[in-house]
Amino acid sequence: EFAGKFISVPHWGYYSTFDKAGNWYISSGRYVLKYSSSGALVTQWGGFGTGPGQFRYPSGIQVGLDGNIYVADEDRGDIQVFTPEGVYLSRITGFFDGPTDIKFDKSGNLYVANFYSGQIVVVSSGGAVVNRIPAARVRGLALDEDVNILACNFSCNVIYKFDRAGRLLFQVGPAAGSKNLNGPFGIVADQFGNFYVADMSNGRV
Repeated sequence: EFAGKFISVPHWGYYSTFDKAGNWYISSGRYVLKYSSSGALVTQWGGFGTGPGQFRYPSGIQVGLDGNIYVADEDRGDIQVFTPEGVYLSRITGFFDGPTDIKFDKSGNLYVANFYSGQIVVVSSGGAVVNRIPAARVRGLALDEDVNILACNFSCNVIYKFDRAGRLLFQVGPAAGSKNLNGPFGIVADQFGNFYVADMSNGRV
């Protein structure tokens, strides 16, 4: 229902996700904003700080298999968990160094791009780290239908594709001229294996 609509977000917002009902969640400034499927602001939560439910630099945001909202915080180095109404539940910490984007697979495993340590950390549904994949300066993550991992290296203008075990399958870039990426930030994959990249500094997809 968002087609053809423009929504003014009061703070910068680089990461967002949808739930099964079509509600849209955006990590924006020091807050999470929740919009209905019709584009109306339902609620917001957060505020600057290090206490439960507060943010310093909220980044990746995803709806978990449990229906709760998971929000990474690049500055705090943690992931906080909220109900869809914004009630703070818990935090995941100890594994992350500058977490940016986050994704869940269909088994509930959590993939976290660690910007500062140059790794994609995979956390099982039981809460244990099961893999650390070397991948520098990643801002955007996506999983395809086969749970291959797509990652945007924002600084080196490269897209990586790893299999689920963390083996590098190929990379795209760097390239010269009009094909060159410049600050790839966000990425999504379709059901056919194609992927689409938000090329931030070139202002294009």
